[in-house]
Amino acid sequence: MSNMLKEYLIHDFVLFLKIFRLSFQTRPTGGSGMSSKKRECAEQKRFTKVRTHSDYLAIFLLTISSLLAVSCMGEVANLCALGTLCSGKGGSSGIPALILPSSSATVPTTTTPTLTTESYPGFTANRVYGQPDFTSSGPNNGGVTAASANSPTGIALDSSGNVYITEFSNNRILRFPPGSTTADTVYGQAGSFTTNTANKGGSITASTLYAPVHLSMDASGGLYATDAYNNRALYFPSGSTTATKVFGQPNFNTGNFVGGSGTNSDWNFWGIAVDGSNNVYIADYYNDRILYYPSGGGSATRIYGPGGENNWCPPVSATTICYPTGVAVASNGDVYATDYTNSRVLYYPSGSTTATRVYGQPNFTSNTANNGGRTANSLSAPKGIALDPQGGLYVSDKFNNRVLYYPPGSTTATRVYGQNGDFTTANSGTNSSSLNGPEGLAFDSSGGLYIVDTGNNRTLYFPQVTVTH
Repeated sequence: MSNMLKEYLIHDFVLFLKIFRLSFQTRPTGGSGMSSKKRECAEQKRFTKVRTHSDYLAIFLLTISSLLAVSCMGEVANLCALGTLCSGKGGSSGIPALILPSSSATVPTTTTPTLTTESYPGFTANRVYGQPDFTSSGPNNGGVTAASANSPTGIALDSSGNVYITEFSNNRILRFPPGSTTADTVYGQAGSFTTNTANKGGSITASTLYAPVHLSMDASGGLYATDAYNNRALYFPSGSTTATKVFGQPNFNTGNFVGGSGTNSDWNFWGIAVDGSNNVYIADYYNDRILYYPSGGGSATRIYGPGGENNWCPPVSATTICYPTGVAVASNGDVYATDYTNSRVLYYPSGSTTATRVYGQPNFTSNTANNGGRTANSLSAPKGIALDPQGGLYVSDKFNNRVLYYPPGSTTATRVYGQNGDFTTANSGTNSSSLNGPEGLAFDSSGGLYIVDTGNNRTLYFPQVTVTH
């Protein structure tokens, strides 16, 4: 410890004494008119003051030591040299006992707070697809181009970071290189970025689209897409814009809808997901069910929801679903599905077609939108769904203009996107933190979140942030 710093400390302590009108007293040396008994009492009283004020200084110095990470122990030892300051009150340590632990004293300890670090997608987007800025929202703003959008709905990313976005009303899928908001590849329009006709204005083929909705990507980079108004789903190998596999139709040249409960019937395929074994799950929208296609199979072998009759929703329960729009599959095979009309999300354990958990409703027989009011537990027409790498669930709550995050296993949301942190509002808007009827959801390898903001004809990217509590 420098002499200058010590002088500052002593100076501060002198000011402390003056403030409290304290002064050091010296030991009496005795007087001719005082008896030995009186001298002893006077000496004891005066020395008590000396000891008390010295203790103040000792405490002051030690306190400053802890605050400034400097050593004042030498000065404390000098105080002990005044006499009996430390006698019987700390032994040979030279430190006053009021500072040191003893068998009869409790020494307070300093508790260091524990800090928790958490990473998750932030609430403000820093990138927009489909619009020139964060305040524009018109369809095909500036015309049909490689950077425009018209009713985007689905999104997926490959392992290289390329972003794929479906445009329902432009009848196409665009691929964007990592970090770019201008597409370099188009599906469904014969390579043209300036056309948007259904089935390219002609017959249905392996390279045409009519109202594509959702996407999913396999480990090889192959792209799965639901082609809603062609009543089918297509598989495009990595790098190709021509499909090599079709679901829901006998070939690439038919697009008929088939209502009913048969394993080969379909009516507006909507949501789609592929698991790590290349098993495919497809939301059969108007047939009120989820179809499971085993890897390599052309026919469904498992059905979630018995399906409705003539496009009518079945009674609400743990085994029924009405107009499903999104599906997600966990790494262990658990399935999550958005039950759009019933304003809920259902969770099915791996291999089971009976839901054991419900989001957005208090039970399996309720289906009122915002049941009990708009809260962290309510939903109104959920559309998109995605799981993050930690098993957290994200749901696009379309009519509430928000996206909700649920921690693994919980049915109460703890984060909300699009409403400035408020679970009770449903405002729409056009800025970097607002939403209007969101649908598709996806994550990149860094943990950033993509939200397809359908009503604003754009897709927003929310980068991951790290917060310390």
